[in-house]
Amino acid sequence: MKTKLSEEEKQILDSFEKGEWVPVKNLSKRKKELMQYARNTLKKEGEIMATILKRKNKFYNGSRFGHPQIRVYHRKGTGRKSPRYLLKCGCCDEKIEIYYDMDGLEIGGVNGAVEDWREILLPLLQIKH
Repeated sequence: MKTKLSEEEKQILDSFEKGEWVPVKNLSKRKKELMQYARNTLKKEGEIMATILKRKNKFYNGSRFGHPQIRVYHRKGTGRKSPRYLLKCGCCDEKIEIYYDMDGLEIGGVNGAVEDWREILLPLLQIKH
């Protein structure tokens, strides 16, 4: 029985059969380099997360921007529970949950790829007064 390949898999196989792939010299060294790149990326994301987590979650704190500051709570992923941010309004109990993983984000129950959320949200964050 033949395995049905996706279009992307067919392209990779064709490229391989044409001899366009070459072996990596010193594979163990290259693996270590790539793992270090991944760790550095995660550290950078962790630094951003740590900055967010240092917020003071006081109710109706309008001292920074003139509006009640959004209260931010973070839960690390453990076992079956996904990591998430809980954002609460600064002046009431309205809230939204943001679940995240390597595949994407779920914001308020809406799932999407990180790139999709970037495309939607970044222009909103750059609005000038």
